[in-house]
Amino acid sequence: QEQLLYDSSKRLRCWRQQQQQQPQDNDEYDEEATANKIGPVPATKSGKGLHLLVPSFDGHVYIIDGRTGCTNKLDVGEKAYAMVLADDLLGNGRMDLLVSTMSGNVYCFGTHSEYHPLKSWTSQTQHINGFTARQDYQGVFVTETSRRYRDVLGKSVAVEFEIVDRRGNTQRDQVYTVEIFLQGQRVFTQKYTAPGRYTEHIPSPAAPTYATVRVVMTNEHRQYFADSFALGFNVHYYRTLKYLLVVPFLVMAALMLFVKTLKPALPM
Repeated sequence: QEQLLYDSSKRLRCWRQQQQQQPQDNDEYDEEATANKIGPVPATKSGKGLHLLVPSFDGHVYIIDGRTGCTNKLDVGEKAYAMVLADDLLGNGRMDLLVSTMSGNVYCFGTHSEYHPLKSWTSQTQHINGFTARQDYQGVFVTETSRRYRDVLGKSVAVEFEIVDRRGNTQRDQVYTVEIFLQGQRVFTQKYTAPGRYTEHIPSPAAPTYATVRVVMTNEHRQYFADSFALGFNVHYYRTLKYLLVVPFLVMAALMLFVKTLKPALPM
């Protein structure tokens, strides 16, 4: 785990806590760079590690490679204060950067980095008490098969999710409490003792509707992780009604054609 420090000399410092190394200087930035809004996000297609997105009052958004320290910048042309957010906004399977400026404008910048639920950073604080990047470290996410939008028909739906924990912790008291919420109501809760992929079933709402399914996981330290996706529940139920009307008619018509082709009975 690396730690970041933006000091009074306008330098961004990064060091590893485990190795007890002295902080290394990164590039120097504008005096009014909003370092408290730094967002660690994977913004490129190749390579490992994170990129630090630093909004600034000089009209640029600085993109710092966490491994090499190389810096690129986006010329927004407007002062930016809020943290840069990241998610798949266009639905093309790539990470997008959302930049809001002091002028009231919101800009979306596309990247070549493939989307993953644990890569996204949709608010300054990750849910309740999350302040670290989750990819390849710790979290919970819903698989692509379950999160794909569709209209669910029936009384229940299967939710497949994966618990990720690569902290390297050898403690035996690891407990992952998973809760699933539907329309703000908790419909499932279960405790797990090991990371992995699990599939659970939750009941569908009583009435046809669109709803957001939220999967929440808390670990043994009460750290909170969550993922959510939208589904339709029995919204297009009327499509099955047409078969109830058409199928009997087709069966009756087929029987009438079959009887008509039979030879007439012998006269009395």
